[in-house]
Amino acid sequence: MKDKKDLPIIISAEVDFSVLGGSEGKFHKDNYNVGRSDLLKELRNVSGLPEMVKSLQGDKLYKLVVPEGKVLQLGKDGLWRGEFRGKDGTIKNIARFKKAGPDLMRAATAIGSQSLLIYMSIQLSEIKSQLEAISHGMTRDRIAKVLAGRSLYVTGLKFKDPVEQSLAFHSSIQTLCEGVRLVTGELADRIENAKDPDDQPSDHLYIGRKSSKPVKAQAEMNVAVQLFGAALLGIQTLAECYAALGEHEAADSALLESFELLEGCNIQSAARKARLLPVQGGQLPQAPWKTYLEEVPKLQTLMEYHQHLSHSENAKMEIEFRPEEIIRRR
Repeated sequence: MKDKKDLPIIISAEVDFSVLGGSEGKFHKDNYNVGRSDLLKELRNVSGLPEMVKSLQGDKLYKLVVPEGKVLQLGKDGLWRGEFRGKDGTIKNIARFKKAGPDLMRAATAIGSQSLLIYMSIQLSEIKSQLEAISHGMTRDRIAKVLAGRSLYVTGLKFKDPVEQSLAFHSSIQTLCEGVRLVTGELADRIENAKDPDDQPSDHLYIGRKSSKPVKAQAEMNVAVQLFGAALLGIQTLAECYAALGEHEAADSALLESFELLEGCNIQSAARKARLLPVQGGQLPQAPWKTYLEEVPKLQTLMEYHQHLSHSENAKMEIEFRPEEIIRRR
């Protein structure tokens, strides 16, 4: 993995929030667009930038790449520099500016942190969707705690008053943290207690055969699937809550604790024990567990990246824009 200092803040022109669902996706899309609009306004205030942008094609997508980990790279001639790159990454021009204000970095960091949290949420949501194909629903009491936290968050999205909305999101966070602790505690026990089915020459061969051990293993692992899904839902919702609140440093603490709790459940063992369970809904029962394990390095990178942004005054930036967005005035 690259050093955190080498990771840029990437502000994309378009982000797909649809996977989050109707009201949730719309809320975060609107928030992202507002943050990106604020960033573009700051770019217009950078001395020399609007004039330089006029030399580019107005409807094409470009990136302003700041290569040296500061708002703009200061050259020997006393001017600040950045690179204009086309969508294919090739350098189209070298931008030279007189000075960039500190608000530019703050705006970029805020929207960059928000997009990272939402991206984490999307990754977890996609894994959770695999679990739904082999799960019989979330009905257990400890899962209900996470569902209550999710309900508080969804309710908060509907509030127009920012104070009421903030209170709802903070109540959701408190409930979700407690819920994640409960489900991961039981998940660890279920995974540990689940017995491996009798050794078979290949996967899923006991399907349709009468044996008490596979039935008991299936019962344990079916509960584990529900608990795992609830844990992912809880962490996903925590990321969305903190993105909505803009409390990025607090997000680091809560999300790191949640991922550590999940790591302590021994997901590797769950993937192995699920391997010989029946196929349900066309989904191999080990697939969601294996997908999570495959995504862990990416999630860890996102968390380290987010921590760096939360505590960094200088970071690299890649800002996608169309010249017409910079030239026009609002």
